[in-house]
Amino acid sequence: MREQNLEWDALCTVCQQAITNPICPECWERQLLQWALVEDISLMPLIEQISKLPSLGNEITTCILCGSKMHVCTFCMAEEFLEFLKLERPKLVESFAFNFGMSQSHSHWENCAM
Repeated sequence: MREQNLEWDALCTVCQQAITNPICPECWERQLLQWALVEDISLMPLIEQISKLPSLGNEITTCILCGSKMHVCTFCMAEEFLEFLKLERPKLVESFAFNFGMSQSHSHWENCAM
């Protein structure tokens, strides 16, 4: 019973906030690739590197799409990608934020000038 409660209490290892939309890097990468097909196909090789990032070995919750273990919230993954877009493809920032539902609901986004 306690193990099931841990899923609800899972905190992102980066921002220490609750993981409310548990999507693993591999599944999130697939969503980004679909977006890149429409927005800028040249982003695809860079996006494919997301799931190749090393695991910290402390996976604490389960992806709602594929069931794999994970430890970083989608907001933190998105923040990293957003920083890349700001530098390399600033015209895509608004599309990215709109398509991935990035809002002011996460502390990282409060100080983010889109």
